[in-house]
Amino acid sequence: MSSNQPIDIFFAVLINIANVIGILYNIPQMVHTYRRKTADDISALFLNLRTLCSVIWIIYSVYYQLWYVLISFASSLVSSVFISYYRFEWIRKFIQRRDSDSVKTEKEKEVKTYAEMVDIVIDPREGTVDNGDDARE
Repeated sequence: MSSNQPIDIFFAVLINIANVIGILYNIPQMVHTYRRKTADDISALFLNLRTLCSVIWIIYSVYYQLWYVLISFASSLVSSVFISYYRFEWIRKFIQRRDSDSVKTEKEKEVKTYAEMVDIVIDPREGTVDNGDDARE
């Protein structure tokens, strides 16, 4: 600290208050977006510029070891990415498709393909197979 210790303490407290506010002011919009499951009313240009600005400030703050600045812009980046997930439908669809594809195992894909080829119905509740013989009799 410098010779102006009371001023340095004041600014240290002030920047901590600012970081808490910086984190808190993002929460209402994130909650609102999550509840509505859309962010179509938020400008795409705003989100892209905010994300880019946050990334640049994060790089700068890491390089110069400005941890208070890093905290502030990291919270803005997290908020921007979260809102972008709901704003840009293609991101949401890509993630959902990727997740649903990864859940299916190769065996499940083979079983489904085989069931479609021989035109049978598998009842998962009973574990029985109906190959359509009853309808043909």
